[in-house]
Amino acid sequence: MLDIVLMICLILILPAWQLSKSLRKSPPAVIVRATRYWQATLRITLLLLLLAVDWWSSARPISLLGFDVPLSARGKIGLGIAAVLIIGLLVGDLISSRRQSDDQRAAHRARFENNDFLPRSSAEFRGFSVLAIVLGAGWEILYRGFLLFSLTPLIGTLGAVGIAAFAYGLAHGFQSRGQFFGSIISAFLFTIAYALTLSLWWLMLVHSFMALFGGWTSYRCWRSNDS
Repeated sequence: MLDIVLMICLILILPAWQLSKSLRKSPPAVIVRATRYWQATLRITLLLLLLAVDWWSSARPISLLGFDVPLSARGKIGLGIAAVLIIGLLVGDLISSRRQSDDQRAAHRARFENNDFLPRSSAEFRGFSVLAIVLGAGWEILYRGFLLFSLTPLIGTLGAVGIAAFAYGLAHGFQSRGQFFGSIISAFLFTIAYALTLSLWWLMLVHSFMALFGGWTSYRCWRSNDS
């Protein structure tokens, strides 16, 4: 029963709610980012607690969610890929930040000005950091580990990947065409990566790091504007 409740929440309710919220004509007059971070953290935590109760009551091993202990060969390959991606992103950011012209810096800042979710102060960044870790781990467990476990016996691996990825992409809401299609593509890449490795460790690491990196880049940009 809890499996069905979780699937309905993840596949139908969350995507529909996020889309309807982002497509409203009149945004809230006052944006309190720190409050939004804690609300999002609480939502993910509650879903994870529901999943934990479901797993405990069913006496299922956590390996079925993608927690391969000891780490499988494919999991080790995934961690290697994660390390390369993270190091490459950090090195690329370091090089690009040193070579940016004033016009490029201005364009970079303009992109963050249009994003009302990323942090702009140290207090906001602290709250966002907690969210990034919970989000990176929680959504991978729920949308990759749980949904593929639940959907694959019903509709096969390809169908499970398609539904899980599309639902997760929709759950990002709609801010622009670029953001929307980028979310869909990213969701498919992560879901396919999990289907190939059946290991969540490296995907949680990459997901959390990318969220933290995006928050840090935004905070760094606003901090430089204030100085």
